Amino acid sequence: MKKENLEDKHYLGHNEKGREATLVNFLKDKSDNSEFENHELTNKLLSNIYLSMAKEFCSGNSQLTFRL
Repeated sequence: MKKENLEDKHYLGHNEKGREATLVNFLKDKSDNSEFENHELTNKLLSNIYLSMAKEFCSGNSQLTFRL
């Protein structure tokens, strides 16, 4: 896939393209084979991972508590 997308300097990989398409479809209120709202747990986990990383960077303490 990387070779097929050489002109796209921002191309990261096939999964990222799929995530982008799902997000765009969600924002445009279009139906999608991978409905964004069905991935609530994954989105919560990822957002809290990013928050933990930011806390580690800013304060040196990456611990947080959150509900799933």
